[in-house]
This record gives sequence, structure tokens and C-alpha cells, in this order.
Amino acid sequence: MKRWMIAALLLTVFLVGVGCNQIDIEPEPEEPQASQEEEIPGTVESPVLSLSDAEEQAAFEDLRAYLPAKEGFVWYYSGYAEYGHVVELKQLYQREDSIKMVLQGEIDDVSGETDPGELEVYLEYVVENGRWIQKRDAIRMMGPDFKELILLQYPLEVGNQWIQEVQTSLGESLTLTTRIEKIDDAGAITVSYVDETSGYAQERIFSKGLGVIGAQMDQEGAETPSKMGYALYREASGYPLERAIQAWLPPKDQLMLYYGLAEYAHRATLVDIEYFDGGRRYLVEGDFEYDGSGIPGTFRVSYEVDGVKGTVREIVLENTRAGEPILNSQFPNLLMLSLPLEAGATWTQKVSWDGSEALMRATITEMRIAENGHKQIYVRYEVPASGYYQDTYFETRVFEEGRGLIGFASLMPGPLPLEGKDLTDPVKVQQALDNHQFGYGQNPLDD
Repeated sequence: MKRWMIAALLLTVFLVGVGCNQIDIEPEPEEPQASQEEEIPGTVESPVLSLSDAEEQAAFEDLRAYLPAKEGFVWYYSGYAEYGHVVELKQLYQREDSIKMVLQGEIDDVSGETDPGELEVYLEYVVENGRWIQKRDAIRMMGPDFKELILLQYPLEVGNQWIQEVQTSLGESLTLTTRIEKIDDAGAITVSYVDETSGYAQERIFSKGLGVIGAQMDQEGAETPSKMGYALYREASGYPLERAIQAWLPPKDQLMLYYGLAEYAHRATLVDIEYFDGGRRYLVEGDFEYDGSGIPGTFRVSYEVDGVKGTVREIVLENTRAGEPILNSQFPNLLMLSLPLEAGATWTQKVSWDGSEALMRATITEMRIAENGHKQIYVRYEVPASGYYQDTYFETRVFEEGRGLIGFASLMPGPLPLEGKDLTDPVKVQQALDNHQFGYGQNPLDD
């Protein structure tokens, strides 16, 4: 709970711009400008790589893949002896062959007695000329306070090695032999940084789209050789939508029951969470065990949260009863939610309808507080369609915090059973529409 509070505090931290090393990456005129006094002192430059234009572009693309694509990404780290820190990508400046990122955050104050100024973390990431350089101003952050450090260097191949001169904030100089030790099947890179003279060593792991996901280093001041380190808490980290959508999902491994019209029923369970560069996938499995039709079957659905695009997409992977990847909805691969999650927000999606392409329009029609105190989101998805009331087919879904999808309804074809003045009576029309839909709702087992 403490780290979520820290994340909230980050929103009040002001951005301080600083200059880039090696080349100038100036922000646009309306963006805050760095002053000479704000530069991080004590850096020691290493020899510049000699790259052709093609190599420089390839190096930039390779290195860029290991960093988040846009602002707002938050990293939560925890580790040795209750250590933890959180940083947020506050600003990003990018050109065709270079990028600068500004990260700000705080160290966990376990004692509750540390001067707040000592807990501040300020990092700069600069990717240019075949290198990913970190500039740091964070006296309480774990590990030596190297003011400038080449984290990665092109080519990203096992065995690639370079030597860099570094300085700490205390003026201590080290010569680090840096080497790419391992690259796994997912592209995660393990890099070692060793000072041959003192014997000091540290190791970092980099993952695509995430940056540093783990660090291990010698414990300073220890009487006997020992290690300390920290690792990324991936579940809490990510883009705003990645983190926000968790509240709108049911607990993992909690069986949910859905009951509807004509003795319809299915049950579903969130069974797994997978992570990719810019988001995560939630895998739901279910069956029709209690359905009144007596026709058995199982299904699998993936909910893909894309933090970069700010969307949630429903992808039906399998439905053995239907024999094709559909589950009640007429919209395959539905763009189910999109930022901002607020009443009135709309988005569109091209869909296949009656053998041709159509434009589906989704609208968050309402945000409300349920009787149980949980927030709810109401979404309507509609597409022009002949054979339906007012030539429009629509579906509605209701999402609730802590329970996920709690309601589904879809309009059935054909005219409404109304005549004469009843066709112009809004109340009777709405009642007829409500009765002219197929739908179901969720009943958690523990209710």
C-alpha cells in the first residue's frame, strides 16, 4: 500500500531539465529549458564509438527497444533489506537517431526519519551514438552513485565489451570493464560492470520495453563479501492504463458464474497474466457446465491491455461449443475499452459486418457507484445494421471494480412489438428494447 502512496506523491514532483552529453537534445521552445547550473557534475567521458550512418541508426533502434515508448511509465523496484524505490518517466525528447528521458521518483523511507530531500531520485537516460547512458542524482539509491554510466553499448551481442571511466558523487574514480554476459530467448540482456583494481562488481538485467528489471551488486562496507540488489515489481509497474485496469478485473483464480435469459449460463476464471513489451494479457478460461441447453463446451478468452495505445481488446481464442472463436458478441477482437475511462469518452473500430466493412462506435455512457460502493463503467457498442430497430445493432457491457465484466446484453433482430402511439413513448420504447435483448449477469460464488 505504501508504494501506491509513493506513486501518488510522484504527481507533485516538478520536472527539472538537464542538458544531454555528447549531442544536444533540445526540447521544443514551449518545453522547460535546462540551465547550466542544473547539469549533473562529476562525469567522466569514455571514447566515442565510430559508427557509420547505417550502424548508428541500427544501434539506436536496437537500444530504443529496451525502453518504454512514451511518457507516464512507472517502475516499482523492491529488494534487499526492505529497500525499494519508484520512478516515473516524466518527459521524453526524441529525434530520429537519439532520445532523452527524464525519470523522477523517491526511495522508500523504511525508518520514516530520513530527510525527504535525500529520498529524491533523478535519472536521465540518453540514447545516442550507439550507447545508452545513465546520468544519476540520487544519494540514497542502492549502489555507488555513479554520476554517469554507459548501461548498454552497441552491438547488443554476447561478449561485446567496453571499458569506461566513472566517478561517484564523492569523487572516487573507477575503471569499469563492462561486458554483455547473456541474452536469453526473450531478448533480456545481462550485463556485468567490474572494476579490476578494487574488485567491485555489479550486474544488471535489461528487458525490452521495460529497461532495467534487476540489479545485483557488492554490498558496500560489508565485513565479508556479500551481495545486495533489487528487481522490478512488474505487476505494479507499467503505463497508466496497465495499472488502472487491474482494479476492474476479478481476483485471479476466482470462479465467476454468469446467468442469463433462456436458462443461459457459463462460468469463467481468470487463470493467468502474461506480460509483453507495452502491456499485459489476462487469460480467462470457462465452460457452459450449467447452461440449460445441455450442450457442453469450453472457451478461452484473452484480454490484451496495450499500455502504449491505451486500449483493452477482447480476443476469443477458442469456443469448442460454437466451433469458432466467438462468445456471444458479434464483434470479433472487440476494442473493449480505451482511454480515457470517463463518461462520454468514445472510440471507433473497423469491423466486418454482413460480409463488408463497417465502423463500430463505442461510448462510455455512464460511470456510477454501485450499492456495494464499487465503481461501474457502462459501455455501448453500436454499428449500422439493417434488420434491427432503427437500423442499428448494439451491445452493452458493464464493468465493476474487483469483479470485471458483470453484465452483457445484445439487441436481437426484428422490429419492436409496439404499435401506434407506443412507438413514440420513450418509456415504452425503452421497456420494449430491454425485453428485446439477450443478456446475462455475473454472480460471484462468494456472494
